[in-house]
Amino acid sequence: MSAWHLVSRVGESSLLMPCALAVFAWLQAGRTPPDRGNAARWALTFGVAVALVVASKLAYMGWGIGSRALDFTGLSGHSMMAAAVLPVLACLLVPARHRALAAAAVAVGAALAVVVGLSRLALHLHSPAEVVAGLGVGFAASAAFIAWSARPLRAAPWMVAGILATLALAAPLPAVSLPTHGVLERIASHLAGRDQPYRRGEWREAGSAVCATIQTRPRGGTTIPHREAEAAPRGDPSCQLCAPSSPDGKVLSSTCTVSPTPSSSALPASPWASWCSPTACKAPRRSTVS
Repeated sequence: MSAWHLVSRVGESSLLMPCALAVFAWLQAGRTPPDRGNAARWALTFGVAVALVVASKLAYMGWGIGSRALDFTGLSGHSMMAAAVLPVLACLLVPARHRALAAAAVAVGAALAVVVGLSRLALHLHSPAEVVAGLGVGFAASAAFIAWSARPLRAAPWMVAGILATLALAAPLPAVSLPTHGVLERIASHLAGRDQPYRRGEWREAGSAVCATIQTRPRGGTTIPHREAEAAPRGDPSCQLCAPSSPDGKVLSSTCTVSPTPSSSALPASPWASWCSPTACKAPRRSTVS
């Protein structure tokens, strides 16, 4: 596992969501009303941040709502989780009476969250816009909680130290993860009434073709499932084929025009209809049928 992969793991929801729940439980277990009020404040600020991430991802996966210009397909969940949780853990690590030390700890937590966001860029898993938006929402949540919480904020140095030790041990273990992305894809597809969700590089534009995993029809045959393969290298002599689609992702026409890539010579028409628009894809794509 590379260093960037290891850093990126720190933003995993499977690791930070239990941390967020531990913060809530610690505050809720306080004996004074301010402690329980702080628990409610944390639940609200963190819950809103999570809801924004989920909503942005469902909007893109289900309806293709995003920004092609910014390559924005939803808030970076790793960046948001790190920016929301790590500064708060750092704040709880130091008793409130040590203000300077507490502020320094929060700054370290925020810096680590930024590094998590950079790791998502280094691994080409998110665009800059997605990382910046995720960090912005996460920092807004942690800053709102820290500024809004009643004083004194109940410190938990031993709990936080245990959490940090657990993170350090669990981060290198890929098995410690949750299938959140796949779950969101299934939910989005169901809500939008689509066979498959939108994936990066696929955009919804009325009246235009979209890159999508839908049905293909061999000439003179019956409709069978089609799976879009990985993008071919630039200059690959495979054909790009396209067809118009309706807003719900269903094919409007069973016909398809063959358009060879610019670097290729004229190629014979493929018997399979692959719905991939040259204007919607960054590179030629191979089509496979299963």
